[in-house]
Amino acid sequence: MKAGKSISPSFHRINYLYQAAFLCMKTTPENLGLCRFYIETIKTIAKKEVLKLHPYMKRNFCKRCCVLLIPGVSAKLRTRSKRQKHTVITCLECGNIRRYPNIPREKKWFDQMDEDADDKTVQHQMAHGNAKQSIGDGDKSVSQQNTLTT
Repeated sequence: MKAGKSISPSFHRINYLYQAAFLCMKTTPENLGLCRFYIETIKTIAKKEVLKLHPYMKRNFCKRCCVLLIPGVSAKLRTRSKRQKHTVITCLECGNIRRYPNIPREKKWFDQMDEDADDKTVQHQMAHGNAKQSIGDGDKSVSQQNTLTT
């Protein structure tokens, strides 16, 4: 994220609702109505504010019945190796099936973006002299703060 930008209150609301839905589903799985309400509210907020939900978050929702998919509680998780190795997630409420390929070496676009952001942050800190540098001395390592001397 760029310096000076603050996180939208909508993202905070989505995060809160996601945590509430997860806790509700984990503690009382028979109370699906409340969990559905939270997930539908998340989708409504994201649609109205034109926000992208993180792919990991979207994978945890059933697209048909809007239930949070938790393996063993509301979903069945299987790995299959026909044709190509893939993970099959079956919603226990509506029976909807989703398949995701297991490609271990391929980096997802959203993981690549996170790494790029981390690299840019480190480069920015090194340029402005406020990054920590570790100096190895045999089995000793000393952490020093880079300072600009004038």
